[in-house]
Amino acid sequence: MSLKSKRIVYLLAAITLVSSGLFFGSCSQNNHDNYKDYQSGYEAAQNGQQPPPFWSNKSKREGYKAGLNDLRSGSKSPVEFQYTKKELESLENRWDTFEDMMTSAIKGDSDAMFAVGLSCLYGGKGLPINTTYSDMFFAKAASLGHVPSLEKVRGMYNEQINEKDFSKALLQQTYVNLIIAMGHAEYTMDYHKLRTKLIETLGEKGERLNKEIERLAQEKIVMINQNLLELEKNKGSEDLFSKLNDITRLDRFYDNQHWASIMEGNDES
Repeated sequence: MSLKSKRIVYLLAAITLVSSGLFFGSCSQNNHDNYKDYQSGYEAAQNGQQPPPFWSNKSKREGYKAGLNDLRSGSKSPVEFQYTKKELESLENRWDTFEDMMTSAIKGDSDAMFAVGLSCLYGGKGLPINTTYSDMFFAKAASLGHVPSLEKVRGMYNEQINEKDFSKALLQQTYVNLIIAMGHAEYTMDYHKLRTKLIETLGEKGERLNKEIERLAQEKIVMINQNLLELEKNKGSEDLFSKLNDITRLDRFYDNQHWASIMEGNDES
């Protein structure tokens, strides 16, 4: 590998390590509220508004202070994945047995698919840990636009990053794009920060990489919508799970060679 190629590999790995802090943390409703207070505080400071009065909620005052500090320093704190109220409600255990959960998953319930994935990932419901199965169920649920599952897929690629393989870094960025598209605006600033870094460092090659990331994200959105139509058309079917297109199925083709070809402008897409 040439010195220039190594530099690109190390850069992309480093860029992705910056983004790896996006997920691993608390996902409680309290955390979601704290993020909202920080976001509103940042925007208030940005617009020159006065801080909340001393009698206001402590979290709101701290949110303004943190936002003001970040505004002054020209940065913004990394954010965690923030479950919405609807997503938190969907995480409640609605199944008496694992068999009930699995039955719902096979019939196309994305919440159940996610729950099965969690059981396989952490060894719950009396199951041994099996990451092959957990990845499969997260991928299928993600294929229906289930955002917590999309985040699990993003995390899966994050774990696979190493200094010799920058493809996982770019796939991770693709899934961040999808998570934002599904309503998680807390990732937007970090997405654009990484996007800008690619362009600043790689110039036209970085532009090409960003365009390919966004093309893949659009392609995956189309697949999600097709799967949702299939789900609606075959509601009640006993085995919708196997009929759904897997959003990660073609990801293996987007390896280092693919992205290197994109950077050189040799893509055929």
